[in-house]
Amino acid sequence: MVRLRPLLAWAFLSTLVFGGVWSVASNAAAQQATSPEDVARARSQFEAGVAAARSDRWEDARRAFEDSYRLSPRPATLLNLAGAQAHTSHLVEAARNYRAFLASSDGIDGQVRSQAAAALASVEERIGRVEITLENVLDTDVVMIDQRIPPRSALADPLPIEPGSHVASVARDRQELVREEFDVRAGATASVTLHIERSLPPPVHQRDDAYRCASINPDRETDCPELYPRRHSRGVLASPWFWVGVGVVAVAVVVVVVVATSSGGEDPYQGNLNPGSIRF
Repeated sequence: MVRLRPLLAWAFLSTLVFGGVWSVASNAAAQQATSPEDVARARSQFEAGVAAARSDRWEDARRAFEDSYRLSPRPATLLNLAGAQAHTSHLVEAARNYRAFLASSDGIDGQVRSQAAAALASVEERIGRVEITLENVLDTDVVMIDQRIPPRSALADPLPIEPGSHVASVARDRQELVREEFDVRAGATASVTLHIERSLPPPVHQRDDAYRCASINPDRETDCPELYPRRHSRGVLASPWFWVGVGVVAVAVVVVVVVATSSGGEDPYQGNLNPGSIRF
């Protein structure tokens, strides 16, 4: 059951901020430098977001506040954006933006700050969590949740997630090895185990020296030329036809030496095989 107090707090906050308070407690030191044109567009988007919110068109409001904040980041816009995100089930983002507002808006009225804190508490009560257990998953495997890759270190604790249906998976060498669908209720924690069979082949870079080289060298094409045989020719010495030619020349040298020796001791380096003028 949704608590009444946070709803009343949000109603107060909506009335206060959506009433067109564009410049409330704007901390100039905390804002990024923006051009007058961007500020004008940001104000226009802010007003569009206010109008959409008043008409309960929360998706339109969210997009408008996102554009406004991107053009000219202001605490009032961030507060409105968090509220619109909460109304459109972007709870994780809403909580993050409420926290950012509370952390950055030193000049905001104390009552507004307390109402923002109450709205944050209401949102956090609705956020779900998921515990991911990895079994036989290698460090080089890619763990994804809804096609997003969370930092592996973040999996040590339950991850905040929107209530609803989700998919967790593990991929190796761009091939999905395991896939688990799960549901998360508002305020609840789901548990998911991603198990990899030990019989599955290891990653390519562990089976092949070339790919092992690539895994430890950032400049793969330079440091691991065996990965790119067509791009990294080692010159004429790598060509088998060169060595065939060398063999032909060697036979010709022997013939010339024999002929020179048998004809009175002429210098064997004269004639068709002058130094530096071998031709094929």
